[in-house]
Amino acid sequence: MTVVSRVVRPRDNQDKQNIQASIDRTSFVGNRTGLASAKGAYFKSRNIGLAEALTLLFIGLKLCEVIDWPWLWVLSPIWITLAFVLSVAVLIFILKKIAEK
Repeated sequence: MTVVSRVVRPRDNQDKQNIQASIDRTSFVGNRTGLASAKGAYFKSRNIGLAEALTLLFIGLKLCEVIDWPWLWVLSPIWITLAFVLSVAVLIFILKKIAEK
């Protein structure tokens, strides 16, 4: 899913340079941000992952009282993803230690 946060149509080269400088100042390192051109318009976008989408969906459903889950399970996509990443990191660390022997 792509979220469009800004649409600007430049009038001349100076506008293009000003827009580029503004986008460069507001870009976040590590995010999948960038420029995509479509008929002269510049879009700055950020992709949302599955865990973030599920978390937002679960929070919305909980706040609208559609689901009656404890908050631990509503926020589970966050901690399940974190647990998976940490497990992979520990596994890689162990495998490297074994390979060094």
